[in-house]
Amino acid sequence: MITLCLFTHCKTLPDSQARQIAYNGGMKKLTAYTQLLLALSCAIIGLVTLINLVLISQRPETISVVNAIIGQGVLIIAFFALARVLFGKAMAKIKEAPTPSQGSNSSDQAS
Repeated sequence: MITLCLFTHCKTLPDSQARQIAYNGGMKKLTAYTQLLLALSCAIIGLVTLINLVLISQRPETISVVNAIIGQGVLIIAFFALARVLFGKAMAKIKEAPTPSQGSNSSDQAS
């Protein structure tokens, strides 16, 4: 028997079932939350780049400023697209990750 705790839910399960849930559920959730963190990071970096683009556009127009505006515009689009893809994949993994079902040995049941 193994006591399995995923985030806040703890349950005592037979060895084989606990290993299967721990690997499938835990790893999928870990991957999903990592992807959510990366999506948030990409969105923040995109916003900071957008602010920088606005500040650069107020400078006198030279070829280097135009090149910076074009390059940062491409980066902003790429960061927001990556953030959207990562967010979508993370939410799909969170929804499909199995959670341990309530059993007779569960510690959070009322007696």
